[in-house]
Amino acid sequence: MTFDGPIAILGGSGQLGSEVCKLLSGRLGVVAPGRQTLDLACLADVRIWLDVNQPNLIINTAAYTDVDGAESHKDAAYTLNSDLPSVLANWCRKNGMLL
Repeated sequence: MTFDGPIAILGGSGQLGSEVCKLLSGRLGVVAPGRQTLDLACLADVRIWLDVNQPNLIINTAAYTDVDGAESHKDAAYTLNSDLPSVLANWCRKNGMLL
């Protein structure tokens, strides 16, 4: 499958995301915004970033994986593990892109 637009790797600085970035390194159109560029916990910013960058494919490797920390940071864990994938899926459906 060929993609005309960028491939977005979200969570690219994490353990899984950095490995995916290595696998796709050297390919044109791969975009992996870092935390300073895109705060994935700010869903409004995520929507804006998607609208501006229009990726044809989103690879979401972002997740809140600290099980003990999730107990004390429930909102953050829920945002990354539930709300973010929902926002990404809705954006992809609306724009005819792949997740």
